[in-house]
Amino acid sequence: MTANPVPPLSASGADPFAEEGRVVAGIRVCEVMHEARAGFREALVAGSAVQELHFVRLLRQEPVYRMAEFFYLVRAFRLDSEEKIRRYAELHNRHLAALDADAAKLRRLGLTRTRVAQGMFAPDSIPKLVENYRSGDGALDQSDLARLLIEQMSTETCRKTAVVLTEAGYLERRRTPYKSVLVRSTGVMEHLFAQSLAHVRRALEEIVAGPGETEPLQGGPA
Repeated sequence: MTANPVPPLSASGADPFAEEGRVVAGIRVCEVMHEARAGFREALVAGSAVQELHFVRLLRQEPVYRMAEFFYLVRAFRLDSEEKIRRYAELHNRHLAALDADAAKLRRLGLTRTRVAQGMFAPDSIPKLVENYRSGDGALDQSDLARLLIEQMSTETCRKTAVVLTEAGYLERRRTPYKSVLVRSTGVMEHLFAQSLAHVRRALEEIVAGPGETEPLQGGPA
């Protein structure tokens, strides 16, 4: 679940600081990105079931943001059927296989072939993924969640992040009789993430249209 790739960047070419209007717009884009992340994190902390300082610091870490983004995209792409989740897993495998075959890109991404292999679904594990998702109302085996997020974080970081978000009240984790752990979002986290993106979208539209004030980012579910 990725957007269109950024065009190749280069240190050569036209001076990006030559046009004052573009520089001002670029500064505003930076501000908007910071506002959106800050607003999301503040809302996440405000709604957390745990408020101790050490826990707040955990909630503000990058893996939490990445996991929230993942669950937002699952909902945004409407992966709400067995066929869709199966197709997603197959595309995930194809993407990782392409990475595995591109040593230069692996190096640029800071990944190893071992790490990529950990993210692959074995043929017999995809039916399990689909069944968990179907019977668990959108639940994912924690090991499958780690596979899907392997480019963003290690398997252990995924586990720790899921535990933190469960303690905060944004995820539900339950053990099965088969000694696996199923993870399911409560839906609140995705709502907050969507609001932060709406702020970015409104601000970018105003930047394109010309000078003006953006609406302040509102934290918390509507």
